[in-house]
Amino acid sequence: MKSILTLNKYLYKYKFRLLLGGVFIIISNLFSVVPAKVTSTTIDFVSENISSYKSIKGTTNEENWLSNFSLKFLGFLSLIVAFTLLRGIFMFFMRQTIIVMSRLIEYDMKKEIFDKLLKLPVKFYKQNNTGDLMARMSEDVSQVRMYIGPAIMYAVNLLVMFIVVVYAMIQVDVTLTLYVLTPLPILSYVVYKISSVINRQSATIQKKIADLSTYSQETFSGIRIIQAYAQEESNFIKMQGLANDYRQAALKQVKTDSLFQPSITFLIGLSTIFTIYIGGLQAIDGKISAGNIAEFVIYVNMLTWPVTSLGWVSSLVQKASASQDRILFLMNQETEIVNEKLKAFSFKSSIEFKNVSLYFPYSNIYALKNVVSH
Repeated sequence: MKSILTLNKYLYKYKFRLLLGGVFIIISNLFSVVPAKVTSTTIDFVSENISSYKSIKGTTNEENWLSNFSLKFLGFLSLIVAFTLLRGIFMFFMRQTIIVMSRLIEYDMKKEIFDKLLKLPVKFYKQNNTGDLMARMSEDVSQVRMYIGPAIMYAVNLLVMFIVVVYAMIQVDVTLTLYVLTPLPILSYVVYKISSVINRQSATIQKKIADLSTYSQETFSGIRIIQAYAQEESNFIKMQGLANDYRQAALKQVKTDSLFQPSITFLIGLSTIFTIYIGGLQAIDGKISAGNIAEFVIYVNMLTWPVTSLGWVSSLVQKASASQDRILFLMNQETEIVNEKLKAFSFKSSIEFKNVSLYFPYSNIYALKNVVSH
């Protein structure tokens, strides 16, 4: 994962956008907790007023009581809607800062790679296929962008939401919180084991994509020769083989990714069962209210998507690491001839050539051979 650290220079360049996005993540998560609190209060409010309504039902005070009850109930609903809207607004700002930052970094990376390609010697292009170089500049950069944008955004969002939600849970009941969070260490272990497999598979897939790009580019470049010698079928068969290799590698990764969702769904389901069962027992004992149980269920559901995205984020990081390794291979290439800054000089002598040759080793061609001149 050391290759990922080389991307820190881009994050530092756009540090203002990154920090502002982090602030929006914190604010949006704070607003997400409030509706759960209001929901708990609303349920308790309704439960407490059911018995009082029975006592005045059919009396002259019934209409006045219903009017006050409805006003307060609509007030609670308005608060839930208002804070939900505020959360959505700040989530929009969050994406507009972090995702836009990733697009700007993608632009910078493609410029740097293209500039590097212009300066590399002919020998490099003899040793590397054009399709592979194109894949590094397009597919690999896109994979890296997914890490810089969505992966970082969802990872920070998961961390902040976890802290905010767990703190809110502890404020209600510590024992119930511990039961609800029990499946999370198991989840972390599952993510760790599957991520190591995804890392190996991602590197293989990127290689298969490069092979497809290379063969496609070579085929399109020489299409007239292929048609002239009636080699369409043989080229199609070879392309089909490369595509099948990519498909097999991609399907293996899909099978690995498919382990995440059932595992996370099962563990989140356990948390919900613990919430209802343990919370129900505590409600019977009078330690918590029915509204608190509903509040905990909301908290568990709030953690469902961030925790679910943990597997997706881990996959993005693994893919970005493999892609960044390929990009660094390109960026670390050194040119054989470096032109220093030209300096003015006076020249009064003559130039003499004795057996001067210029040979291109990868094409077996002499541009100059044993040139002699006075």
